[in-house]
Amino acid sequence: MALTELKLQPGVWRNGSQYEAKGRYYDAQLVRWHNGRLRPVGGWQKTTASAFDGTGRNVFPFADNSHFTYVAIGTNEAAYVYANSQGSPTDITISDFVAGNETGEVGKGFGVGPFNGTADFVKTLQADDLFVVDNNEFGSTSSDFTDYFAVNDIVTTSGFDNAGNNLSVTVSIGADNANDSVFFIVTAVSSTRLTVKKHTGSTGPDASLDTYNTTPLTTLNEGAGDSSNPIIKRSRRFGDEDYDKNSSLVTGAATWDFDMWGEHLIGCCDSDGRIFYWNPGAGSPYAQKFALVNAGAPTACTGVIVTSERHMMAYGAGGNTKKIAWCTQEDYSTYSSSSNNAWYPAATNTAGDFLIETPGDIKTLQKVADRILVLTDLDAHVIDYVGPPYVYGRRKAGSSCGIIGRRVAAVFHGACAWMGKGSFFMFNGAVRDLNSDVAEYVFDDINEEKASHFFAFTNSRYDEVWWFYASSGATENDRYVIWNFRENWWSIGQLERTAMADQGVFDNPIGISTDSFLYNHEVKRSGSTTRASTGITVPTTVAELSKIDRTLAYGLSDSSETAQCYVETGPFESGRGDRLTVAKRLVTDSSAGTYGVRFRIKSRLTPEDTESTSSIY
Repeated sequence: MALTELKLQPGVWRNGSQYEAKGRYYDAQLVRWHNGRLRPVGGWQKTTASAFDGTGRNVFPFADNSHFTYVAIGTNEAAYVYANSQGSPTDITISDFVAGNETGEVGKGFGVGPFNGTADFVKTLQADDLFVVDNNEFGSTSSDFTDYFAVNDIVTTSGFDNAGNNLSVTVSIGADNANDSVFFIVTAVSSTRLTVKKHTGSTGPDASLDTYNTTPLTTLNEGAGDSSNPIIKRSRRFGDEDYDKNSSLVTGAATWDFDMWGEHLIGCCDSDGRIFYWNPGAGSPYAQKFALVNAGAPTACTGVIVTSERHMMAYGAGGNTKKIAWCTQEDYSTYSSSSNNAWYPAATNTAGDFLIETPGDIKTLQKVADRILVLTDLDAHVIDYVGPPYVYGRRKAGSSCGIIGRRVAAVFHGACAWMGKGSFFMFNGAVRDLNSDVAEYVFDDINEEKASHFFAFTNSRYDEVWWFYASSGATENDRYVIWNFRENWWSIGQLERTAMADQGVFDNPIGISTDSFLYNHEVKRSGSTTRASTGITVPTTVAELSKIDRTLAYGLSDSSETAQCYVETGPFESGRGDRLTVAKRLVTDSSAGTYGVRFRIKSRLTPEDTESTSSIY
């Protein structure tokens, strides 16, 4: 009996039809190639006891000078710290933190929809004090207030016989000197109940939209004997309105940058724009909150890093998306006046700032060896330390290589790789296209509205860069693409993660799932235990797979199919159309245990012919 060797090049090729992928792998899920050999991706285990609020867009492991380990989490609502990546989160958010968007959305811009929400929402009261929504504008009926209202919406009401429940704005929102200004803000909303509080201000509503009366108004309810239908009108939420209009404006999800200054955790969230520090070496560190690094430090920043020369460097400084500013060397905190300030450039210090000459906006700064790589949405630039008096110099490194989102760059071995719009790029002294084997698959089915969700991380144990992104029909990251920079292969798969960090401080990479829990990744197979055929949870969807522990086993107790870890090849042709092949046996070389490798054979006579699939072996 003649044996034919099936030679397959490591990695997935997905830049055309499956027929074009002859002799290559065409599809994959949770597999990699290590030293040319096909292996499963390691398992994962939940490590934290409780979830945090919001969606985690950054995870940052670090250690203090006493070698205690922590994990910092940045969400759109807050910053948290876990001790040793376990237990429950501690909220370290500064009290006046400005929260941001949880997700990236298409904004509507000014002038879309009826002005000030007029006459859109008519509510009819029932005897049990519950409002039934009769939405005439959209021609639908609903009993769910959350379809139309959200906390912090500004509302007016009319049509109540109880005059105290007829609420109107007495001054225009935005007036600067509005003594006795009054308007009403939604403070709680459920499917059946809407609660508002009255805002009054002596300095105008611009001063604070969260300064409410100490005594809230009662939940809106109609007086006994009312015959009219009360009307509730909501002021428009700019950038988040219920009208189906096309717009090029996309509001991104709030994203944090974290770095270290000694043992101090440094953080900046782009929705707030200020730079904070947290000192784990302080007495009772978990009682500490983030504090401002300096009263004179830049505000309205996009992000921050700490350079190897010990300058804290802010980008998007002062709200200028092309500006980079840095404090004097070894000092970010000195401040007694605007001119006696560690961030104020002077002949006696090394603070400074400059603009990056780009038509785009700075999205991220990455430390690559002893240089700073500046990535905008259109091009790339390099910052080098040159010493006083200029301190830092900059030059353009590449054009038409913009980054698609703020968190999709990963640094490894003195180089940086990132996801652009339609291609992957790398900088290792010069910018080059990575010429990906799966670019067509990735960029033909991607939701760029969620680009602020995408992220990359280096998996140094296996010499890989992973990118997580949202497919075209998804609202959160549900797919990944891998590039192995040592063996130069690519792979694809499906998994929900919102952030990940490499091993180093901890023995394994740490990831955040959409359930806001932390997971240890790349957990190896333990011993030679065979997975049982009963008593285990087999996920049937990507969402289920992403939120349960995944434990690698040494083979299976039977040949049943779970299809959560697989590869599929392109075609192998036999003959030249003048003969058929009968395959009776497939010989494998595996160390995965009994039923550790199973297979199906798919066949057809032509690329367009109906495909036949064998049983599983």
